[in-house]
Amino acid sequence: MGDLKDISKHLFYSAWILMILQMIRVAVTTIVNIDFQGIILIADAAFDCALILFGIGMIRLGKSQDTISNWLVAPILLFISAGLDILNIIFTSTKFGDRWSSEPLVFVNLTILIGTFLVLVVGFIFLKFIIDSLEKKEYIERKGQYYLPLGFLIYLIPSILGWYGGYIGEGNELIWQENLALFVYLFATFLIILGFLGLTSTMKLLQFWSHDQEEDKSKEEEEDV
Repeated sequence: MGDLKDISKHLFYSAWILMILQMIRVAVTTIVNIDFQGIILIADAAFDCALILFGIGMIRLGKSQDTISNWLVAPILLFISAGLDILNIIFTSTKFGDRWSSEPLVFVNLTILIGTFLVLVVGFIFLKFIIDSLEKKEYIERKGQYYLPLGFLIYLIPSILGWYGGYIGEGNELIWQENLALFVYLFATFLIILGFLGLTSTMKLLQFWSHDQEEDKSKEEEEDV
């Protein structure tokens, strides 16, 4: 049971890191000048690393609890999404980035972008199912939420608009298009941060449950003695 307590801490703190990094990404994207694009790429890479860290925690949880079904799907999808995004970051930040904006590679860029978000959305849907399984087995007292998959799905819209403006439209978007993209971006960000906040609360409940189980086990051992 001590292992489960350590796993619950792993998931709780990595969920907090994800939420904090998401907030940093929002601040950097909306405030930092385009000349400091490298800062945005660093923030994105840090988020991907935190996503991998959380996925490792989910694998640890699945291995420790045989009663959780389909526990391997969510972390694998999170790993794939993070890997695709890191690949995109590498292409963008190297000399290859100049070719990245020319046909037909610009459409490969779009494909990776869409694939990254769709895989992430499905991964968080399966994470929701895992949390529902934990609630059903009375490990925690709340079901999973759809804020994260819905938020990242909506987040895809301004991302595609940003891709179009950066590679196709050459920055000639109309004011209403920019305002629409900003509104959708902020709404998606609100859902994502709300989802990560709920995820941290859920992982905290799992931490409480593992602590209670550890205390019950200690009492049983004392009674046996």
